[in-house]
Amino acid sequence: DVFPFIDKAIIMYIVNGLNNRIEDFEAYIKLIRLRRTKHFYEKFRSIYEALYNTVKMFEFKKNHNNTLILTSASNMLEAYTKDYYQMDLFYRKFYVAYDENSSSEILKKLKVMVEDLYTNWFMVELSHNWTSALANDVRNHWEIAGVRNQRDFYKKIVKPKVSSGDKVYVIISDALRYEVATELCERLNTESLGSAELTPMLSGLPSVTKLGMANLLPHEKIEMDDKGNIIIDGINSSSIEGRNRILTTYETESAAIDYKDFMVMNRSGLREFSKGKKLIYIYHDSIDALGDKASTEIYAFDGAEKALNELSELIKVIRDSLSGTNIFITSDHGFIYQRDELEEVDKISKEKLDFVESKRRYALSREARDVDGLLRYSIKEAFSEETDLNVYIPKANIRFKTQGAGAKFVHGGASLQEVVIPLILYKN
Repeated sequence: DVFPFIDKAIIMYIVNGLNNRIEDFEAYIKLIRLRRTKHFYEKFRSIYEALYNTVKMFEFKKNHNNTLILTSASNMLEAYTKDYYQMDLFYRKFYVAYDENSSSEILKKLKVMVEDLYTNWFMVELSHNWTSALANDVRNHWEIAGVRNQRDFYKKIVKPKVSSGDKVYVIISDALRYEVATELCERLNTESLGSAELTPMLSGLPSVTKLGMANLLPHEKIEMDDKGNIIIDGINSSSIEGRNRILTTYETESAAIDYKDFMVMNRSGLREFSKGKKLIYIYHDSIDALGDKASTEIYAFDGAEKALNELSELIKVIRDSLSGTNIFITSDHGFIYQRDELEEVDKISKEKLDFVESKRRYALSREARDVDGLLRYSIKEAFSEETDLNVYIPKANIRFKTQGAGAKFVHGGASLQEVVIPLILYKN
């Protein structure tokens, strides 16, 4: 406790150990945890936290070096939700700490190790093996055995609760990927009086906001108009007003509201708003708001931290001010993100297909043919049965070549990080 030099010595001991591939991971973790209660910990907190997550990544690789290959898509998805997601979590938490002190030479040295572990090993191995499993097991139609589909959320999860007389709150946080939700779930179980349970769902393809938001609403018929808008039963679902109309068509005592509009109300305003309503959808956007813009995508992980704090506070307001007892937290899609610049080998040219719509991680076309380097799925399940649209997805975590910046934070494709979305049931 007496001199900060002790902390510096411990930090250098662990960094040098990692650099020299000395695999005393348990000892390193124990040392870091012991320092958290010491006097100078706050002075070195960002370095310790970055170091902790770097050690956890090395430990993960040691334990999984030859085990990221599984026999089926359903087995891989299950392994991701129970184990593999941790690598995404460690990577994100490393950069949260790194960004607090990015001029540190120690952190710059750790960054090289982290990128090698995550981008050059984990993402390459996982995405390659996952793509192979999809090509073998999931042909033409986008379904994976044993996992709930996002499009069934209202019919199978929400409607039974509302029909039985329960009041239900649904929070949809844009781009809240599975690994971020594991941290939220743990926080809710640790810090609140309620209990939170997390299960996975499979998003639609392409894994984009407009389709994900539509899937989570009640619907009979989902279509895409000539401008690319998603239409539910004749109503444009892109705005809060449209979603409100769709909800009240199926459940008259319901409402849709933006998170910011909800949180500015005082207790009496909240009670007046929710009075007489059986179902309330609340739309939240902190991750995608930053990540999906080229100028701010570097702050995507800051957006995740902000989302965790805002969602925790939102749930507390619903619980304490409105006595809400049934709260669902879910997402429209996930995302993939890497901090290092992409290499040319991480990009693929767009084939000369007649694309109706195309982004970095997907393209829609009425043509149906096999193309090297791309997965193809019919999206009849996503839209009405009459559609002839197919979605083309670059294999692994490859992006389509597109002019301009904004290739580090992407979604729309079929990687585990993009299509495995969380469903948290929080019971007060």
